[in-house]
Amino acid sequence: FDDNRVAPELRQELGKLRMPLLKTMLRDPSFMDDRKHPARQLVNQFVRLSAQEGLGARGLRKTLVEYLQRINQEFDGNPAVVTEVLTHLNELVEMQSQVFLRNLQRVQEARQGQEKLQRARWRVARELMAVTGGRRVSVIFKRLIEESWRNLLVLMLLKHGDESIQWQAYALVPRQLMMLLRSFKRS
Repeated sequence: FDDNRVAPELRQELGKLRMPLLKTMLRDPSFMDDRKHPARQLVNQFVRLSAQEGLGARGLRKTLVEYLQRINQEFDGNPAVVTEVLTHLNELVEMQSQVFLRNLQRVQEARQGQEKLQRARWRVARELMAVTGGRRVSVIFKRLIEESWRNLLVLMLLKHGDESIQWQAYALVPRQLMMLLRSFKRS
């Protein structure tokens, strides 16, 4: 039980399991060969849970110490305590797995959202470049469209998509403004 993954405060308590485990091996030699043996699963789950870090780890370790103390106190008179504690540990592992999966899903969704936002920004930049034709634009156009309207276009694109009437209507405004500014320049 000198595994570095095991929290230091749990190593001592896990070390106390040696005697109950030796008794288990003497009573049931299949303990060493059977991966599904309750006592073997119990040790594996303790190690898995004690290696957890982050929020809630301190409370989890306190719970694990309580379970370890219970096994050490009750094992001789009640070997069924192993099965009972293992059931609780399995529930804890399942809860930890669900939390991990939810967090993973949130990270994936956030990344997908960032990618979608980046694609929308690129699409709007291409649209505005098409309007200006790569030419320098007036200060009025720059302030109105490139600095303010750009964000609204990104929002419309994200919310409605580039096939929507809303996007097409909002995307038309820079073209109309450019034509208006060009007509003022000519006159």
